[in-house]
Amino acid sequence: MAKWSWTSLKYFHRSVWRAVWTAAVGVPVAFATGEHSKKEQYRILIIGKTGNGKSSIANALLGQQKFAVGSTMASTTHKVQSEQLERDDCLWMVVDTPDPVNSELDTKQFKEEIQKWKQMTAPFPSAILLALRCDVRYTAEEYDIYKKIKNAWADKSFLDNLTIVFTFGDRQDKDLAEELKTVCPKLQNVLKDSSNNYVLFKNVASKEEMEEQVKELISRIKKTLPRPSPPPSPVGVPVVFATGEHSRILIIGKTGNGKSSIANALLGQQKFAVGSTMASTTLQVQSEQTERDNCLWTVVDTPDPVNSELDTKQLKEEIQKWKQMTAPFPSAILLAVRCDVRYTAEEYDIYKKIKNAWADKSFLDNLIIVFTFGDRQDKDLAEELKTVCPELKNVLRDSNNNYVLFNNTASEEAMEEQVKKLISIIKEPLPSPPPSPPPSPFPFYGYWLYILAFLGIAVASRKQPTIIRLILLSTPPALFVLHKLVLDK
Repeated sequence: MAKWSWTSLKYFHRSVWRAVWTAAVGVPVAFATGEHSKKEQYRILIIGKTGNGKSSIANALLGQQKFAVGSTMASTTHKVQSEQLERDDCLWMVVDTPDPVNSELDTKQFKEEIQKWKQMTAPFPSAILLALRCDVRYTAEEYDIYKKIKNAWADKSFLDNLTIVFTFGDRQDKDLAEELKTVCPKLQNVLKDSSNNYVLFKNVASKEEMEEQVKELISRIKKTLPRPSPPPSPVGVPVVFATGEHSRILIIGKTGNGKSSIANALLGQQKFAVGSTMASTTLQVQSEQTERDNCLWTVVDTPDPVNSELDTKQLKEEIQKWKQMTAPFPSAILLAVRCDVRYTAEEYDIYKKIKNAWADKSFLDNLIIVFTFGDRQDKDLAEELKTVCPELKNVLRDSNNNYVLFNNTASEEAMEEQVKKLISIIKEPLPSPPPSPPPSPFPFYGYWLYILAFLGIAVASRKQPTIIRLILLSTPPALFVLHKLVLDK
């Protein structure tokens, strides 16, 4: 049997973990960690009508038959799929998509499907390859598919990175450039959208020819396509940076606790609306990004889910959206709690609902409490936290007493200092909970021992005087209480 090296086991473990995550969330994990993060990365999205050779392009780019290819009238790609490989010291993610019109999606589902494609190529696609057959007439139906995708994409990164791949080039017997001058107005519009950025692709080619045309396509992707800055994250769409160190910060808490102020401080800019009224100014989850100390930061500001009047199912869906926006896991979850007002049962209820809906250990693993309005705190916070209500003590226990005081009205210099402190806490490994004491054998054996002792004394002392019998019978319960109070502490 072949021996597995440590490296093989490591990559096997990573592949299994990625597969589990993709199955659970529906969004594959971008290669953003470890030594891969230092390499140049390309995210290729392939779109087009059923039968246009999308999967063939994907397989050619990968150099392997990873995607099913069919020659029937039915589509072989029924859901979006992603594969990765390393080529020329670069990392490539190739995303093959189904024909969304064939999927019979309604308008809302269609938009959600396109958003999934965007998530899989976040922060932006290096190239969007539109597969068009050069051996058949371009139809109004095909143009309609293209327009629907473009409109649902809803930002300029679509046109910025669009390249047309004319497939089945082995059947092309005319000069393509000349023929494109006479095509229908609809196809001319698509060419205009791509700034006439196109390439001819032979689906049937020798191994050498296939390698040559793949090299040409890769060269086109690398050299001629613009590489824009990551676009601002639309609401509800996670942006996952794929290069360098990346910190993902999720800020949660009750309305009025200063979540947006923390977010703006971390970004060093007024990106999130801050209000001083009784009404919430954050009505839906928002994400902004910045670069600080050679690290990319995604800061996600969340609404108060209780104020949003969501039912249980909607709340779970909202929390799942937050998780996707900080995928594969948040670097820190900052819980904003005011230090100048009493911690209420309502606030604790909000916290519990979020924690329960999150439903995995990454919530508590990354929890930090930020006590806001620290400028109004006139006592030693550590001392005051010893006397707070049981609910807040439970929250502190959940965070392993990992907290920081935040002054909302600090001067520019003081604000920078406290942000640096907060960042240092986020970057440091969070304290592990104290090790649990070894389990006592008492729960398994002690109860039966006391019960047997009691029954034995009851039988053996039948002929004893009542007072002596009562004293003897009271011995096992007394020892039992002593054991629980002293020995099990």
